Amino acid sequence: MLAFKINEIPKGKSTETLSIESGKLDLAGLEYRDLVLEIGFEKREAALQVSFSFTAEVVVTCDRSLEEFWQPVEGTYEVIFKEGIDFDSEDEQMSIRRLDISGNIINIETEVRDSIVLSVPLRKIHPRFYNEDGELIEFEHQTDESPEIDPRWEALKNLKDNITNN
Repeated sequence: MLAFKINEIPKGKSTETLSIESGKLDLAGLEYRDLVLEIGFEKREAALQVSFSFTAEVVVTCDRSLEEFWQPVEGTYEVIFKEGIDFDSEDEQMSIRRLDISGNIINIETEVRDSIVLSVPLRKIHPRFYNEDGELIEFEHQTDESPEIDPRWEALKNLKDNITNN
């Protein structure tokens, strides 16, 4: 889906914007919507630099309430396809891949998928738990001095006493 023919990419700099429909990209079970991908190409003699940025919304489960909500995500990444390298390498912001001119195809689907999945925040809090200033609303603590005791405990204690005494 995110494969491009090398011979169709013009020399120098060019850009492409893609809107990817929900379900068209395998995000390892992550549901998404409104995925927009801005791709920049810079084609040189022995290298092709591909940078992309994305915005989307993904479904996450709130850590506090366990209700699902749509979380906006965004990110950027860069892939450099280069002739003559022996092995691929990658880090958090960039990958270097071998450029196979004879194959005439580059594919960035793995990098896009990984970037989206990694952009999901570790702490997922529903927007209703934030005040109008964007600050997290803390839990309210109850200050009851004597919590109410469940009456079933007394019934269980009496049953135990009756069994022990008989």
